[in-house]
Formats: sequence, structure tokens, C-alpha cells
Amino acid sequence: SFSGHTNPEQYYRELDLSSAITTTRYTIDGVEYVRETFATFPAN
Repeated sequence: SFSGHTNPEQYYRELDLSSAITTTRYTIDGVEYVRETFATFPAN
């Protein structure tokens, strides 16, 4: 979590294997925060 982001509500995580995107979503004091991350395995 980020500094100052304590006691989140409506915490949600998702991993979409078809797009390689992870999503984290939560609410603090009525503000919704969303973080999306692209992850891939390096090819040799």
C-alpha cells in the first residue's frame, strides 16, 4: 500500500491472464484508488 493509505474499504484485486494486467482497487475516505500493472515473462 501507499504511505497514508490505511484502513482501505472495498478492497479488490484481479489478475487477467489473457491481457497480463493486474488491477488493485480500494476506497479510502470516499476516494477510489485504482492501480493497474502490466506483467510479462521475458522471452529468451
